[in-house]
Amino acid sequence: MRRLQLLCLLLSAITGCSRLQQEVAPDELVNQPEKLIVVCFISPQDTLLTAKVTLTRPILSSDNKSTEVTKATVKIAEGSRSVTLAYDAKNKYYKANARQFAIEAGKTYQITVTTPDGKKAESTCMVPQPVTVARVQFDSLTTNVTNANKRYYVQLRWQDPAGQKNYYRTTGLFRYVSRQNTSVIALQPVSFEGAYNMQALVTDNGLNGKILESGRGYLDTGGTLLPANDTFSKLYREATVTVSLLHTDVNYYQYHEAVQRQDATDGNPFAEPVLVTTNIQYGIGCFGAYNRSVVMLKLR
Repeated sequence: MRRLQLLCLLLSAITGCSRLQQEVAPDELVNQPEKLIVVCFISPQDTLLTAKVTLTRPILSSDNKSTEVTKATVKIAEGSRSVTLAYDAKNKYYKANARQFAIEAGKTYQITVTTPDGKKAESTCMVPQPVTVARVQFDSLTTNVTNANKRYYVQLRWQDPAGQKNYYRTTGLFRYVSRQNTSVIALQPVSFEGAYNMQALVTDNGLNGKILESGRGYLDTGGTLLPANDTFSKLYREATVTVSLLHTDVNYYQYHEAVQRQDATDGNPFAEPVLVTTNIQYGIGCFGAYNRSVVMLKLR
């Protein structure tokens, strides 16, 4: 009876999989029109406005031509103001000096991309207000009881504005001079943890209007774990950490959240496909905004 039950379960799984199959004609994958891919994020703290513009490529295409779009007209506008971004062939993106076109909190901006052959893409986003970091805590923890390895970290706290949905990202840069090599100033990005394996991304889900806290931001020195008996002063002659709290719009957050989930599959062909959200009309991609608050903490 047990074998019969297992056989029934196996047959059920096989027939269930077959019902999920859907025949797709190869022509439907190859003969799709090209669309513009636009990725652009704006902030009041920008010194340079940039936008990346490329073309989609059919799944089964054997064409190896570049997807870079080099002759588009890319404009960012707010009300009666606008700026045209010029193509930078070296860096392969469109750019404009932010002094030509100030980005301001609370205002709605539009991006429009057109090409000589008639392609078009456009989108809008609103720039969030800044949210100030209330506190930066510096601490350490022992990561392995047997080897007693130590890691130093910082953690941010801030007041979430009440009555609205808010999205955040935390970033940081660790600058130090080690006592072993005093002639070299080293720079390492701060590696922030996040909920649900989302690095550095935070929302106020269930905590609207409360004090929010980032994940730990580890001050990694090239990924090396440190002996527990090495104090911070013994390790570094000089050390500062600069941390940033990005108050983002929903477009920025959803795009980066989806990209992180996609990266987490690590090329696993059996992983559930991740739908990367887009807010670009007539094309795909993301036009989003954020407002950055910065705190620099001198540790040594």
